[in-house]
Amino acid sequence: MLAISPDSVYAHKIEGQYSPNVRGVPFPVLADRTHTVSRTYGVFNPQDGTDFRGTFFIDPDGILRGYFIYNGSVGRSTGELLRALQAFQFVAATGRHTQAGWYPGQAALPPPWADVGFFNTGNRSASPTP
Repeated sequence: MLAISPDSVYAHKIEGQYSPNVRGVPFPVLADRTHTVSRTYGVFNPQDGTDFRGTFFIDPDGILRGYFIYNGSVGRSTGELLRALQAFQFVAATGRHTQAGWYPGQAALPPPWADVGFFNTGNRSASPTP
């Protein structure tokens, strides 16, 4: 996991000294001063030269599994980003699906069509197999 910012490494250092949120980041923060990465991922705004805030979930095979993009005036929820990361990891490990608001330890949904007969019997349970 890593973060990429258009700010310089010097700005990152200052932010780390004064912002409890930045100081607690437990992974590398890279500088993208030329906006190369933001252009590649489609979050560069050429109208004003700034970047949208983008979060991309890329699996170990390099496949994009999901993403969130916000404008610069909207803060992100680290809790929701962590929940989404855990859900992507769970789906990759089990093949099951997670519903909105799912957290580790909760029941999950079967893969599509795995339990079609179960649902056609009139059973309204969202999780036929835990």
